[in-house]
Amino acid sequence: MPPSYLPTYQPGYYPPSAPYPSPLPSSPFPDAYQPSAVFTGVASFLGPAAYCQGSALDGYGTYDMATSMSGTFKAASTPSAIQVFVVVGGSGLPCADEFTGLPLPFAVAGVVDEGSERFAVASPVTRLLQYVTSTKLQDENNVKAAYSFVGVDASNGPTGSLAAIKSSTAAIRRTGIKMVFADASLVSLVITAVSTLAAFPTGTLPKCTTEDALVAAVYGTIGARVAASSSGFIALDGSSLFTDVVSAAAKDRCGAVPQTISSELVQNLLLAQGSLLYQTAQRELSTTATLIAELTAMPLEALSVASRVLYVLQSRAASAMAGLDGNPQAVQELLADWANSLEWAPVSLDRMAKALGMDSVPPALNVKIAARAAGPLTQCKVAVNDMYQMSTTQAVTDSKGAAILQNVMGPLVAVPPGCRDAVLSTSRTTVTNSYPLVALTPLDTENAVVDAVAVLTTAVFLANAATAPTVEARHISADDYRAVYSFFGVGRSGKGDALPSGADFVRQNWPSASPVGARAFMINLQLQALLGPLSGFVSGLLGGSQSTDSVAHEFVSLLARDLLSGNLSAADSAYMDQLMGGYYRSATPSGGSAAAPTRRHHHRRLAGTGQPLSADEMSSLLSVVASTVAGSSALLTALDQQVVAAAESGSALNLAGIYLNAAQIASVQQTSMAPALSQMAAAAAAGDLSALQSLMASFQSEFSGANLLARVQAAEIDASALAGMLSGGNATATTESGSSSGGSSGSGSGSGSGSGGSGGSGGSAGSGGSAGKKKGNTAVVVGCVVGALGGVAVVAGTALIVYKVKQARSRQHVSPRGSRRFDSQEPQQLEGGYDAEAGAGVVAMGAASLPPVPSAVTMPMPQTVGAFAPPPPAEPLPPSGPAPLPHSVVTASEPGTPEATQAAPAAPEAAALAPTPEAVALAPTPAPAAAAPVSWPSLAPPAPAAPVPVIAPIV
Repeated sequence: MPPSYLPTYQPGYYPPSAPYPSPLPSSPFPDAYQPSAVFTGVASFLGPAAYCQGSALDGYGTYDMATSMSGTFKAASTPSAIQVFVVVGGSGLPCADEFTGLPLPFAVAGVVDEGSERFAVASPVTRLLQYVTSTKLQDENNVKAAYSFVGVDASNGPTGSLAAIKSSTAAIRRTGIKMVFADASLVSLVITAVSTLAAFPTGTLPKCTTEDALVAAVYGTIGARVAASSSGFIALDGSSLFTDVVSAAAKDRCGAVPQTISSELVQNLLLAQGSLLYQTAQRELSTTATLIAELTAMPLEALSVASRVLYVLQSRAASAMAGLDGNPQAVQELLADWANSLEWAPVSLDRMAKALGMDSVPPALNVKIAARAAGPLTQCKVAVNDMYQMSTTQAVTDSKGAAILQNVMGPLVAVPPGCRDAVLSTSRTTVTNSYPLVALTPLDTENAVVDAVAVLTTAVFLANAATAPTVEARHISADDYRAVYSFFGVGRSGKGDALPSGADFVRQNWPSASPVGARAFMINLQLQALLGPLSGFVSGLLGGSQSTDSVAHEFVSLLARDLLSGNLSAADSAYMDQLMGGYYRSATPSGGSAAAPTRRHHHRRLAGTGQPLSADEMSSLLSVVASTVAGSSALLTALDQQVVAAAESGSALNLAGIYLNAAQIASVQQTSMAPALSQMAAAAAAGDLSALQSLMASFQSEFSGANLLARVQAAEIDASALAGMLSGGNATATTESGSSSGGSSGSGSGSGSGSGGSGGSGGSAGSGGSAGKKKGNTAVVVGCVVGALGGVAVVAGTALIVYKVKQARSRQHVSPRGSRRFDSQEPQQLEGGYDAEAGAGVVAMGAASLPPVPSAVTMPMPQTVGAFAPPPPAEPLPPSGPAPLPHSVVTASEPGTPEATQAAPAAPEAAALAPTPEAVALAPTPAPAAAAPVSWPSLAPPAPAAPVPVIAPIV
């Protein structure tokens, strides 16, 4: 039988408290030689080595010492000692890791630094100092020297990994993360190697008959490899490292004969399966620059991952390796259950948080998420990564875009592309999000909306941690969300659109009649216009070498960087131009420019023979695209300004009409503009200048001025889905309910004509618009009349909820949206069977799936809400640098085309945002005077003045 490598304690064992030792242990020497050189130190395995017995050895004697709960100790040594070793824990000594709760499987050790303050760090890595010759100790700091043996620069961590990872100085914390992972990687090597050696046939390792001897053999072999390395270090993730270390330890230090090492049992089972187990652990502990940035923001994740890996190895590796002789699948069975084992490891997140100086960790919750683009993303398979519990699950959104995530702690939620947008889709057209929504949710919330701003907030949170000089150890919070909205001027205290009491931007649990809700909706739509159509366009310019997802991912990183520096302007044409141009130039070998074509080349390209666009031609194309897309986003800005003006003055406003018009604008951008952009990108990528010029002229004409407004008026959306989203929302706060009754819809007049009819309690529609069915994804042509280009425009909603802003800010009862519960362990059965239109893909999850961080940020993350400065009027900085994100479409019928004419309903009734069971009960209000008008910006391209057409109401 192989020696029992693991301690006999049950998992979760924690040793009894031990009194803190006296500062000076009794001396074995006569009185004349009493030690007087006192030093302090800290011992850790991964977490603090708590209540451990240890010794200080200086060549003159051995002096007992003990650690506190935090792993600190005070000891003494002989003053004349040249070098003092500290050993903590070991066979038979009570000693536990604070994070895993398990006894230390072997001793940790270190060497006292003889600086101005004598200090010793005892850790798995610093134990290597006992096995590397003094000629390799070229650095005066022993901790730095030890970690250099495994390729880590610990210059910023002279007092140990836990002190470094706790630091609020970002550079020091990054060092601490690397030190923690180096300790965990080395421990995983030692545990797996010793477990493998212990499984050798009995009597084949005559010099290693105890567990301590096996540990010393493995450490000695690693130290010898460091000493023999020309670089002075070893790579712990080396593909052959495990096999080399075990073979050398068996042969050179444990006395194994060559026949033993070459036997089938050792080669084909022990070494092969042990290496597989070790490599699996190393994959969990590997780091990249992107991951280090994430862990800098959330160091609790680093400690959780490393602790769980070590818990599983320490509790299961030895038995799996020992069982291979009788069960060749023993390690495979462990690996098959690897993910569950990590998730279920009973490590202490509270002790980790305490070590980091954080508040205690809230318990896991069932969290309801609402996935949204312009509208709810329905029947969508959402991936959920709980970084702290190391669990990955899936959930499927219901018909309202909601899903329940069970037993999670501030997870990273990823909504894949290809999910149906319930508001923009109709019975004839399916509109999907074209890029993934990846967002972190706060720890202590039971409800969260995942939308474009949530994704940007996540990117800002991570970008700040990667670049700011100081970073608090914490998780993303509602204040992070509020700071991003505050940057856009939304929800600031003391303003007309201030957040209602008890509401926040994570849950979006404001009453549906709140100005802040309308403004938040439009900010999300502006970001979607920036990221959806433009990401697809740039991807097309690059010939598909970069996917829309990749471009959007990069764009979000750039937006985060520019938001931190105060230069983000989501609806500005110059900003869009620089965003697209900067990415295109960075992604093309030539920097995106080509030599100016000769006349012959010009004629050949006009004929469609295909030459790269010149720099001037590309600049012209990007300018047209940016100005045209920005023109459509300017309509959203105008609606937003109307909400702000009404909120500040307390005047009447048709807020439901605002929502409907905003959704129609988004529909045009996603269903008409996006395909046109794709056509231009394809022509540009092919070098077909003739086709490109024609498409550019058509694009500019069709999506500017009167043509754009006509498209907006004609855009079909599902008003029932929009009403459900606004009424259900993601609210959970129960507030006093106002009385409800049927009321009159608003009326208005302007340069465009139209009127609203009266709606009774049954929600009957008046005239002034066309209507469609309210259920079943049936298209609704909303009767919202948009006025003249350069003059006054009125949103005259028909049978829509009309209210006064002052009354709307009163407290109301908002019913939470119903949602099914999903068991992530069972196959998901979608409503009505599998929906081919629903997104079925799953975004790759895990720490490394978070957005990469930009290389430079000039403004630190604000510590108080509202600290982001709004974008200055100066020209924005050219974007550059990497991170994640989300929107797209399956085509829609163009207004005026035969397909649209044939499909249009005959003589439709006026549209009504009718009350539904989910609808919010709004307080009755008398029919107000004309709603506050909005002045639409001039959208036509620069040209001589021309008569401004008046857009008549749709009848």
